[in-house]
Amino acid sequence: MNDFAFLLLSEPDAPRKANSSDCVIRHGSHIDFGYIHKTWLRVWRSHFPRDVNDALFSEYHRHIFNRILANSKVYIATIEEDESMVLGYLVARKDVLHWVWVRSAFRRMGIANALMDAYLREAGKPRYASHWTQSGEHFVKKLGLKFNPFLI
Repeated sequence: MNDFAFLLLSEPDAPRKANSSDCVIRHGSHIDFGYIHKTWLRVWRSHFPRDVNDALFSEYHRHIFNRILANSKVYIATIEEDESMVLGYLVARKDVLHWVWVRSAFRRMGIANALMDAYLREAGKPRYASHWTQSGEHFVKKLGLKFNPFLI
């Protein structure tokens, strides 16, 4: 059962007001990027061979991550009481879905779907996915996306 009533963006960069128990989807800002980088890197690292040195992986992926963020929109799921509390996020540009992530404690509550709905309403349906994980395969198949890791 979903305990959250989702508020999706009605205007760019401005979340709508809601009751204190609601979840808000807002656009991300530079304040969120450190947390996004940390969680994305931790998950993505697990998909690379252990033979790749951690320092090397982190150094080069930081450049890739910064390039992705410079050309993408970020959607953040949070709570109105504390908008710094990130429940999940989505990173994408108009034609490419890069990453969707939700804190493990908040999974299966519709947060990823709410993030995706906000993105689709603003950008339309993407054609590609630049990153592929087992947990993200649902959206890739549901949207009929083609995997292209070079669209960063």
